[in-house]
Amino acid sequence: MGAAGERLALQGEHVADGVEHHECTNGCPLDAHRRRADSAKTHRVLAAPSGDGCSRSRADPAQRDRILAAGPVGGDAVLGTRSAGRVTGHQIEHDRRWDDRYRSHRGGRASAFLLDLVADPRGGVEAERRPAREHQGVNGDRFDRGAEGVGLPGTRGTATDVDGNPLTGIDGRETPLYGPVSEIDPDTCDTDFSLESAARGEVIWVNADCGREIELYLNRTLCGMTAATLEDFMTGTYGRETNVKWLVGTAPPPPAMRILPGDHKVTIIWDNFSEATPDPSTLQYDFEGYRVWRADGWHRPVGTSVQTGPARNLWQLLDERDLVNGIGADRGFKMPVSQGGWVYEPLAGLERRDEIIAYFEENLVYDPLNAVPCPPGLTADECDTIEATARYNLGYEGGTEYFKFVDDSVHNGMHYFYSITAFDHVITGGVPVRLGKFGEPASNFQYVTAVSDAQGAEGFHEEEVFVVPNPATGASMAPWRLEPNMDDPTGIKVEFRNLPACRSTVRVFTLAGDLVQVLYHDGSEGTGSLAWDLVSRNHQDITSGVYLFTVDPDNGSFPKTTGKFVVIR
Repeated sequence: MGAAGERLALQGEHVADGVEHHECTNGCPLDAHRRRADSAKTHRVLAAPSGDGCSRSRADPAQRDRILAAGPVGGDAVLGTRSAGRVTGHQIEHDRRWDDRYRSHRGGRASAFLLDLVADPRGGVEAERRPAREHQGVNGDRFDRGAEGVGLPGTRGTATDVDGNPLTGIDGRETPLYGPVSEIDPDTCDTDFSLESAARGEVIWVNADCGREIELYLNRTLCGMTAATLEDFMTGTYGRETNVKWLVGTAPPPPAMRILPGDHKVTIIWDNFSEATPDPSTLQYDFEGYRVWRADGWHRPVGTSVQTGPARNLWQLLDERDLVNGIGADRGFKMPVSQGGWVYEPLAGLERRDEIIAYFEENLVYDPLNAVPCPPGLTADECDTIEATARYNLGYEGGTEYFKFVDDSVHNGMHYFYSITAFDHVITGGVPVRLGKFGEPASNFQYVTAVSDAQGAEGFHEEEVFVVPNPATGASMAPWRLEPNMDDPTGIKVEFRNLPACRSTVRVFTLAGDLVQVLYHDGSEGTGSLAWDLVSRNHQDITSGVYLFTVDPDNGSFPKTTGKFVVIR
């Protein structure tokens, strides 16, 4: 065999369940489906019985040409199906799943086979018949990129099992046709030409996008997916009957977090929601680690607010930790905070904490489906936290692990945004192989300003209560100045610091004794800062001058405090 006009003699007979199938001898031109093979490569093409001739179907010779013809290496490939037409693609490198995709289902047994065209020393090719083999591996085990989701370039979505029925979405058939319909070919790209019908109320599942699947496979190298198989581009496999447009492989969802401002520090506490949530497309738990972000230098540009957040260029990465599994930096975070990790024990100061948790665990073991009754003396929030901790210790659903990060590089009164994001890894063959997708800080953030601590009654120092900046000038207030808006018409402020740890009333006077403004502060939860926008009680900007202030605590244990500050406009 040598010239393009030579013909390939395929000798073969296929019998399934006593049904004799056609034999093709000297009927298929080699130049219609051959691949040029050199001494270093083996190329495979599909050959399947197709009626009276190898290039025609027994049912409709004019429309059912299903011979996959491939030109020279790197050239065009012609897909002879009604649904695909002519496509441009690279040389087909069949793998163990290609034959299963194009198998014939006559009699319940596969009768398609592969021909290995192996270059021989005489410059020709020799055909070796190989039987079809079954699928192996599902979901992320099939292909490296497949671990990120079945949706691949050109599929415009992700094939997903929505109805929960394993009998729908198999053999590449992803589209339901509702009866009454008659004589429908469920798959125009396979080698089974039998027709099916459905009465009213019945459904036939068909492969409506087989041409697109094959086109994507032929052009897979254009996307750098040389290791992909045809099945990686198929919809309607392993029970995944629905192509969900919006479901794609994503980074883990951000955790729920709580921001606690302190004196020259900000504490962030978050839960393990990112770890406990599987990837929506692969349903695999692929969490790898957390990132801690902070944005400062925000001045509330026009049209923005604390709800819309800062610009992307203001975010800076404070810290990043991941699991110790050979992927990434392996910095680890599953240690207590006291040992340099991030694991946080909530309610650590609660009296008899360990006994209370043990009580919750005993009740959950006996009745895991219901909430544990809250013991006397504990708040509802405390009981919720303890129960979440107990469920986590037992490995029960609803359990929560908590983490903590402290940023002590902040300045009181300044504007900050914090975000906790998660990232994942790619799983191949059930094993993490590399880092995957990273969450964006804009997906999960909270605004905060660091505040001074409130002073307790014991050891209270009146001289520690003061106003900053002092003097209050345009330059001294510039670092925390914000663009004015309807809720904050000035965008500037001064702060009273180190106020009493109780409810207090702050009054501002002129030197002449005129009352300028009355402010209220609650320091019972430990916050000792109170901001004022330099607007009088008459809703007017105050003028330059020296101002006096008094602090009247509601709690008689604290003394009355006085002070003064200067404003220069």
